[in-house]
Amino acid sequence: MNPDAIIAISQLAVTTLVGIVGAVLSWAVYRLSTQQRDDSWLQLFGSIHDEFWNDEDLKEVRAWLACDAAYGDVGHVLHKRRDPERASSLTSDEYAKIEKLDKFLNLMTRIVSLDPQIEQQRELLRVLFFTYWLRLAIGMTPDDANVREDLHWYVRKFYPTISDYHAKLA
Repeated sequence: MNPDAIIAISQLAVTTLVGIVGAVLSWAVYRLSTQQRDDSWLQLFGSIHDEFWNDEDLKEVRAWLACDAAYGDVGHVLHKRRDPERASSLTSDEYAKIEKLDKFLNLMTRIVSLDPQIEQQRELLRVLFFTYWLRLAIGMTPDDANVREDLHWYVRKFYPTISDYHAKLA
């Protein structure tokens, strides 16, 4: 075989090998970045989930939202907050209740912003708690019999991301 043919065949083999190695490396980098994205999402979800269920303030807010009798603890505060003439006269205890509710609603905003990319992630949010608590957070009663108007107003006014997201789901 002539030396020029050997060089040409060698160049073709090397070029083909480099192309294959490049494709394999690209695929490996893609898989790694996908895995890192999924791991990051699960880690963030895990921290939000822990905070949601273990934080004492959020336990109290969940009770307000899930139980009509407990809702009265915050309902009158929201009614007062909604009235422009009375809003400035909130007591420190009433303001503390608004702070706890804000903490809950800020966490719900973080959940809305998670924007799961994969169907299994969306299903995980739905199954574990999100849809139920989102509905309560926008002012629906646990039995969906009516809307808690003052809470609904508060969320629409100060947390439009949550109410917009809920409207998108409906």
